[in-house]
Amino acid sequence: MIGALCMAFGASERSCFAANSAAFDSGATLAPVLVTAEKVRQDVRKVPGSVFVLGAEQLTSQHIQDVAELTRSVPNLSFSSQGGPGNQNIEIRGISSAAGSSTVAVYLDDVPLTVVNLDTQGQVEPSLLDIQRVEVLRGPQGTLYGASSEGGTIRYISNPVDLNRFEGRVGTDVSWTRHGGVNYGAKGTVNLPLIANELGLRLSLSTTSNSGYIDHYNPNDPTQLLQRGVNGNTWNAGTIALDWHPNSRLSIEPTLLFQKVKSDDLNVVDLGSADPLSQHKRVREWGNDTLTVPSITIHADLGFANLTSVTSYFDRYFIRQVDGTSYNSGYIGSLFDGAGLAGLDGNLDGYLIGNVASPVEYHVRTTQISQELRLSSQPYHPGGTPVTWIAGVWYSHQKIDSRDYETAPGLNATIATVYGSGALDSPPFLQALSGPPIPVFPNDAVYEQNKLYEITHKAVFGSATYHLTPSLRIAAGVRLSRESASLLRLGEFYFALGSPPAIKIASTGSAVTPRFSISYDASANTTVYAIASKGYRSGGPNRPLASFCPVEPSTFGPDSLWNYETGVKSRLLDDRLYVESDVFYIQWKDLQVDINLPCTFDYMTNAGSAASYGSELTVDFKPISPLTLSLSGGYTHATLTSDVPALAITSGMDVPGVPRWSASLSGRYTKRLGKGVEGFTSANWNYVGHSHGTVSVTDPDYNRPAYAVAGLSVGASYHDWQYSLFVQNLFDEQKIIQRPNLQQVNRGYTLRPRTIGFGVTTRF
Repeated sequence: MIGALCMAFGASERSCFAANSAAFDSGATLAPVLVTAEKVRQDVRKVPGSVFVLGAEQLTSQHIQDVAELTRSVPNLSFSSQGGPGNQNIEIRGISSAAGSSTVAVYLDDVPLTVVNLDTQGQVEPSLLDIQRVEVLRGPQGTLYGASSEGGTIRYISNPVDLNRFEGRVGTDVSWTRHGGVNYGAKGTVNLPLIANELGLRLSLSTTSNSGYIDHYNPNDPTQLLQRGVNGNTWNAGTIALDWHPNSRLSIEPTLLFQKVKSDDLNVVDLGSADPLSQHKRVREWGNDTLTVPSITIHADLGFANLTSVTSYFDRYFIRQVDGTSYNSGYIGSLFDGAGLAGLDGNLDGYLIGNVASPVEYHVRTTQISQELRLSSQPYHPGGTPVTWIAGVWYSHQKIDSRDYETAPGLNATIATVYGSGALDSPPFLQALSGPPIPVFPNDAVYEQNKLYEITHKAVFGSATYHLTPSLRIAAGVRLSRESASLLRLGEFYFALGSPPAIKIASTGSAVTPRFSISYDASANTTVYAIASKGYRSGGPNRPLASFCPVEPSTFGPDSLWNYETGVKSRLLDDRLYVESDVFYIQWKDLQVDINLPCTFDYMTNAGSAASYGSELTVDFKPISPLTLSLSGGYTHATLTSDVPALAITSGMDVPGVPRWSASLSGRYTKRLGKGVEGFTSANWNYVGHSHGTVSVTDPDYNRPAYAVAGLSVGASYHDWQYSLFVQNLFDEQKIIQRPNLQQVNRGYTLRPRTIGFGVTTRF
């Protein structure tokens, strides 16, 4: 919750800009922050739980574009990269897993966008176009948000339609990245009141192009530069929102988000290269991630309660190519060497087969229809009914069509050249390959797999708060969920050897996720709370493996955890100081884990347990009217608490991917420079502590170093125009912060080098 959040519900972007200017001029105090974390609008100080809020001004001034940058501004929110946009796993409070279902739920307003961890696909990253704020709910949110919210929930909240004011905003920026090139972005928003107080329309568009900063060298000649800046990407997004109030008690709000992210290559480098920003791989790893999210939200005031209906659909189509050379061609070459099969030159030449480039294409389409219907009581007023409540039903049906097509162009020709034209017809080679049918690699195809998932969730949920006094509240809630999942798997070619051409596997499960809390207003400005809450994530079916792999379980089960937390939230010094702090303890059992096998396949199962404890602190301070300072920090100690021999885990090891310490410091200073002119300076510094990327001390990703990133922005506003100069990664931090294993090869993930730019925005 960095700085003052002006854009409260119903406030337009333009009126909020004016309010911000007035606040700095008049010496106004920190503005209250309103959130909908508990699906009703309330002051964040009244929410019994840790909610961190990033407002539009902070997102803009820090130039946050994606989830990796978002995590650096939110303590105890972290990520593990798989190399690029749409390939990130998100972690909160040490609840970290790259296997199975997601541990963090993602929402756009009230629309769920959470997807499973499948085929190296990460979580949906909605564009920050026309976003009012981001709410990060730390700790399990299973009662109100269901499965996959074990660690917490991230909610992207859009700006509302203003029914009475015509307004617009257009902005553009141009920047330059060291070791890269020119970047540019443009965005615009217009709000149109079509019928005063009754019907309004809001439209937004944006485009961003980021230059690449990693160079590609010839894998056979590391000194030969083939192409500079191969990892550029573009983001294009548009939103349309309609708000219709046919009468004073009813609103109907259809919305649509469309977004396309195109990546030219992954943001990873080769380890140990002379040029730290270089790669030498054999296959370009591009991606196209398209997201379409239509929804309709209906609010009705029934007098005794408020009715909300949210009907939504999302369609994510993620097409990408990865380099499968290591586990396809490389594995086949190792089989020939392992069987002692010499080439025509009399030597073991498996490495020549292993050098045949093997592009792997994933086409993953995820669609989901969901319906939530809920009733919430009218807000509590002293002297009124002492009980407030919320109750609802939930339904979702998700389909995933994952297609994996793997080839090694030139594989047959290379085998014939190295071993002879009849090599693959001879018994020694067939035996080395476990006796596959002929032809072995038709058209150089080595594997094809189509996985068709259907996942259905049904739930009822409710929560009630009893106000024992105007200052003391106790609350209890529960969610009853039932789910079913099925997998139809089709496979062929060499690496599908021995598995049925088509097989269907199904699983079912149910869960009960309660939540209890007590909160007390120790004074008019201070609230203390304690909560106990449960979170879970769903199990599911496993794909069948090839015949040369061990037998694996056909399904894996859910895992769950309990979170115990207490905290305090205070507004002090006549509302110039806001302090929020908490401590938590989490017990996690039956973890979903991924077992990698020597045959290059893997499977999901449940094994082990973990515990996490820590604390979070947020401080916002306005010592003088033009200056706002913010400090936030987090500590997480997350360890595995049981032995899992199959994963070489012993009790006491750190949960992978979880920084022990994280912190963020920011400030903004404004000064009137003349009539109609106001200058501003903002700066931020984000620190991410040391962590372990794996449990294996020999893995290159075992030690992830601590690092810090700073940013600076200066500028001035003149009437409706604003000009700014900005620097990202001010001190050009270039550590390799993660070394993920991508397609069985460890790569280096580093930050975008120092970027300097200029931006201009106008309002009308």
